[in-house]
Amino acid sequence: MTENEERPAEGGKPEGVRGRTTTTVRFTAARLADLRKVAAAEGRSLSEEVEYRIEAYARHNAEMQANLAQLYDHQTLIGSLQHQVKALKEELRTLKEQSAADKGSVAMDDERAARIAAAAIAAFVDGRKR
Repeated sequence: MTENEERPAEGGKPEGVRGRTTTTVRFTAARLADLRKVAAAEGRSLSEEVEYRIEAYARHNAEMQANLAQLYDHQTLIGSLQHQVKALKEELRTLKEQSAADKGSVAMDDERAARIAAAAIAAFVDGRKR
């Protein structure tokens, strides 16, 4: 490491803080005034305010990407569940149709059983009379 990376230069400000790069950025007069005003209110230097906002934007962008991925997963799940609901509704409709057909069959079986029982009772009564 060089000497200026280890200690601040005269005046108390580091000349090249480790891990950071200095660059030039252009701002409109209105944006620069806003940056200075907010930086002063927050107790930061202008460069710290710019750095803070860029880091906040990067975090916000990463969170948005994560939210979009989660939204995609939820939309995929909703589509799958809608498909399952549709299949279950179709299955329920089929079961209702089967049940209606079975009820008709049961009604016919009940009528047949009643005729057989009536014929058996009639035969029994006729057999007793003889």
